Amino acid sequence: MKILIIGEYSGFASNLALGFKKLGCEVVILGNLDGWKKIDSGEGTILYPVKNITIAGWTIRRTWMFSGIYSHFKYYLPNIKRFNACFDVAIVVNYEFVRLDYEIWSSRISYNDLKKILKKDGKIYLTACGNDMPYLKNASNLRYSPYSSIARNRYFERRLMKLFDQTLQNIRGVIPVMYDYAVAYRCIQKEYFVNVLPTIPLPINVDTFSYDNIIGNKIVIYHGKVSSVKGGKFIIPALEKLQNLYPDKVEIVLHEKMPLQKYLMELPKANIVVDQCLGYSYGMNAIYAMAMGKIVLSGNESECEQEFGCKVPVVNILPDSDDIFNKLEELIMQPQEVLSKMSLDAYNFVQGFHSDVLVAKQYLDIFSKY
Repeated sequence: MKILIIGEYSGFASNLALGFKKLGCEVVILGNLDGWKKIDSGEGTILYPVKNITIAGWTIRRTWMFSGIYSHFKYYLPNIKRFNACFDVAIVVNYEFVRLDYEIWSSRISYNDLKKILKKDGKIYLTACGNDMPYLKNASNLRYSPYSSIARNRYFERRLMKLFDQTLQNIRGVIPVMYDYAVAYRCIQKEYFVNVLPTIPLPINVDTFSYDNIIGNKIVIYHGKVSSVKGGKFIIPALEKLQNLYPDKVEIVLHEKMPLQKYLMELPKANIVVDQCLGYSYGMNAIYAMAMGKIVLSGNESECEQEFGCKVPVVNILPDSDDIFNKLEELIMQPQEVLSKMSLDAYNFVQGFHSDVLVAKQYLDIFSKY
């Protein structure tokens, strides 16, 4: 089977592609590096250079559209011809990674061109992964969310709403990656006649990770203060309080935005990772941490476990500094053997539930049924 994956979020596409390849599928990723994370999706990734023009060391602002039009004719159109009627399946990671037909300066593919590179009976699926209109629209229905207000959000602007409508007209269905997205699409199911398919968890290439959580004189607690959507305003005060009360017992490490590979190199130093407190479920960063045997505090409400149909070894935290502090304090007071068991449970869970091969098999099952 030949599969095209369009877009990238936190290594989701690259890990899923590896799973498909291990099962004998041919995979091409139409990538985007996921912004500052600079994710290398590996061999078989197509990237179209769209950036401001530089002459004699000087970058000319607002010239990226000319660069994009050049790339369209130089790289994009030849690849459309090269892959004519090539793919059995296309997975759109998020509809914002597709463009409208006339936007030839964009590095993204249009649905008309996507149909050209699919086989006659080819299928298109959308994964509910990352920000989109249904997810943001449903935020007010949740007890808490990264987005308390959706006023002036770009996903409700005319262009992206048009892309959303085009997407629903072209896909076989939506595959959510966790509860937060599944419930959002179910809420609009009748309004938009969208086919919400079974939820499939996020994948990770488990072959590249090994158990690594040795606790030294101090317990190292790690948090990436990437943006407000992680809930830093609740997490950081809790960490500061913990550091002040237990300076001989804990070491707090905070990091700013960094490329994914650098983040993965820093992660082994941690024993406990505080991911985020504004989602009902956990994401790729939490999975990367658990794959190394780290104890993770993130989203793991009962709805998350019900969606996955299993117990998840993630400590659920709320957008409340006291709740986060209390759960961290309880953890650092545990004996070594309890922490070691929690670490091993997290590692084994990822090996058995988020394995790229096992997740890819679930996708292939969806492709055959829908």
